Amino acid sequence: RSLVLLDEIASDTDPAEGSALAMALLDRLRETGALTIATTHLGVLKNYGLTTPGVLNASVALDPESLAPTYRLVLGVPGESHALEIAERNGIDASTVARARGYVDAGSTELSRAIRELSGRQREVNDQLAELAEERRLAEAERKRLAELEERLRRREIEAKNGELAELGRFLVESRRTLENLVREVKEGELTREKTRSVKLFLREIEQKEEEGARSLEQERSRVEGEAAAAQRTERGAKEAGLQAAIREGQEVLVGSERRRGTVIRRARGNRWVVAVKTLRLTVPESDLTPARGPAEPSLSIALAEVVSRERPAYELDVRGMRLEEALHAVERQVDRALLSGLQEFAIIHGMGEGILQEGIHRYLRQRSEVGDYFFSRPEAGGFGKTIVILGPKGER
Repeated sequence: RSLVLLDEIASDTDPAEGSALAMALLDRLRETGALTIATTHLGVLKNYGLTTPGVLNASVALDPESLAPTYRLVLGVPGESHALEIAERNGIDASTVARARGYVDAGSTELSRAIRELSGRQREVNDQLAELAEERRLAEAERKRLAELEERLRRREIEAKNGELAELGRFLVESRRTLENLVREVKEGELTREKTRSVKLFLREIEQKEEEGARSLEQERSRVEGEAAAAQRTERGAKEAGLQAAIREGQEVLVGSERRRGTVIRRARGNRWVVAVKTLRLTVPESDLTPARGPAEPSLSIALAEVVSRERPAYELDVRGMRLEEALHAVERQVDRALLSGLQEFAIIHGMGEGILQEGIHRYLRQRSEVGDYFFSRPEAGGFGKTIVILGPKGER
């Protein structure tokens, strides 16, 4: 548990014996478990740091041009001696420095060359790390831009859907009133050619309105799908540009489109990784992994897919052939979606049969406070096999 600081260990003696004594002392300190920091100019000790387990070389970087200190600690690379260059810059004549270089033995020259190569590689690694940091910054900026695009798409879809459905709801209410007036006129008076023509025109107007609404909704859906697909392509490009380079063993990642959090165990063949997700071990492509930066959250691709594929309430919900439990579940979802989207009126096709679906659905509709009214449709539109549901304040039936 001791901290041992040694400055220029064993330097005031013969370099060969001093190096041997220094290595023996460092071995002993390592055996005791003490944390030791030793400084040295001895080349043999630098080689000891490169080849001995549990020992790490370090150096204080110098500017390669001016040889001025940068006060930056570089781990893993021993310091290179610049004694001859500094001596020459401080006035020692060139011939003396040249003679000194001639005395440098081949072993020292090889070590110096190795140190220079390590220093160069360290600079390359630092440059690559800086490039990776910039790529991450750009990828994060792109992610934020895509998140803003997603929110705009969501708002535009909701606004368009609410506007169209509200308009359609108003049209249906007005149409029902018009139809009731026409039926009352037919019942109260004689059936004339003019009245028949009015009914046909009214029905044709409803059909045209329904076709226009369907076309408009399909166009809006196609537009949102196109923008979502473009956003997904951009997201994949940003992901491939920088994020995937950061995958490493032991890292927390988000797996696949479900964004399940897991831990990288090891690299597998074919650019794949073995990832632990809870109690499971999965082998997944690197392209399906995203470095986790905090609590898991839905990916942009999932959010955009939800914007495009979110189910809308049906104008006619067909539950024929379902069991009562399934039908009630479908009706519950239909009412909830209609409330969220602003749809005020829709139909449930349950058929007649033994009346089990009809009775169960009507019983459920009576319990929903949001259902203002419900009644069977006209005979020509389905009669007792179809129920019309109107959302809003409770009315008198």
